[in-house]
Amino acid sequence: MASNSQAEKQCVCISADCTAHPNPELTLNGTVIPVVEQTKFLGVIFDNKLTFLPHIRYLKENCVKALVKQSYSAGSPVTWGSLETRELIG
Repeated sequence: MASNSQAEKQCVCISADCTAHPNPELTLNGTVIPVVEQTKFLGVIFDNKLTFLPHIRYLKENCVKALVKQSYSAGSPVTWGSLETRELIG
């Protein structure tokens, strides 16, 4: 069932140069739709320059949490991998 909550209505102005184009003022049934720098849609985080960096960071955080949780549930701390790998995780 689809919901019409205010939190679900967001606008991302996608542009290589955001200073050249001011944010639009959009309304839906008299309600102003806020312009945000990033939003999540179907599980993907879109940012205003389509770099997908916020999404990649989000995926990295979740993967690291899962790896650490799996490592500790096996009874050993994270000591595997090269020093560079451990620096990326930490």
